[in-house]
Amino acid sequence: MGLKGNIKEFSLIDVLQIISQNQKSGILKISNNEGFLGEIYFYEGRLVDVKIKSENDDLKIGNYLVTKKIITNDKLKELLDKQKKYPLRFGKLLIEEKILDKKKLKEIFKSFIINKLEKILSLETGNYEFINASIDFNSEEIEPIKLDMIILDALKNIDELKLFRKKINDLNLIYKKKEGNKDYIILSNDAKQRDPVIKQGSKILLNNDAYTVYNLVNGNNTINDIIKKTSLGDYFVLKVIFQLINYGLIEPPDKVTQISESVFFNTLRKLGLIVLFVVIMYFFVLNLTNIKVIKNSIIFNKKIAEEIKKRNNSYKVFIDKITNLEKDKPVIYHNPKKIMVKKKE
Repeated sequence: MGLKGNIKEFSLIDVLQIISQNQKSGILKISNNEGFLGEIYFYEGRLVDVKIKSENDDLKIGNYLVTKKIITNDKLKELLDKQKKYPLRFGKLLIEEKILDKKKLKEIFKSFIINKLEKILSLETGNYEFINASIDFNSEEIEPIKLDMIILDALKNIDELKLFRKKINDLNLIYKKKEGNKDYIILSNDAKQRDPVIKQGSKILLNNDAYTVYNLVNGNNTINDIIKKTSLGDYFVLKVIFQLINYGLIEPPDKVTQISESVFFNTLRKLGLIVLFVVIMYFFVLNLTNIKVIKNSIIFNKKIAEEIKKRNNSYKVFIDKITNLEKDKPVIYHNPKKIMVKKKE
């Protein structure tokens, strides 16, 4: 069975349905021009694993356990060091250390697999290729997932994620808790609460994961930091942030914290141009002391050129006259021995 093509021409959802319906085993490889690389593993048409090249699954699961206070940061470091020393799967290590039982480990793995699948399915451009292969998986850690059981929820989550992205378009933004809301926020005991954040009368109920996200909103963590520290995934964290904003529990970012890298470098570039302009004007004023030197060093637009011909008085009076010309700004061209500032096309 050969499946190869472009996501725009044939969606990943359609590809998944073909693999599922034909009960195929193999690897679906996805890539795009930005270097994103993902692999979806199937066993007889069911989902058994998803890997994203840029993500360390063991570290993400470890961070999740730290966030849940199941282990400490020191214990996580110890586990990762032990895994490097001995050829052990991280899941097996967690069971051997009696940190998790098999049932809980399977639940965590399933949640992580679905989150990663949603991340890949949200791609709008790229290429895919399905490779038939015999897939082996550890049944103590992974329970094969029927695609028809999760695909509708995945599509709904992807649509919502696009909405959250419009509201929160920069993962480097920093939020802080709004003052005076502490008494209204309650950690919900309802394990079946459908939304992570709901309003009940005058109270706001947060489920366990939403409460974790809320506690990490502290005026220092970016949204990216919260995603990494909780390992709850882009979709869930953005949904919680979105709901916390709508319920007025957290403040929009301060102007200072809204500065992304691109804005920072644009600002730096503008400052550089200002400095360059100051340097040019310094040498201009220093060297150009009479109208003859000005005429040899500068070419102005037509109106200013006419003013040059009319005037033989001091440079200062000449400049005063120039500043009164409506909308006509001089374009400065220093002589070739000095810095040249060319007119932008």
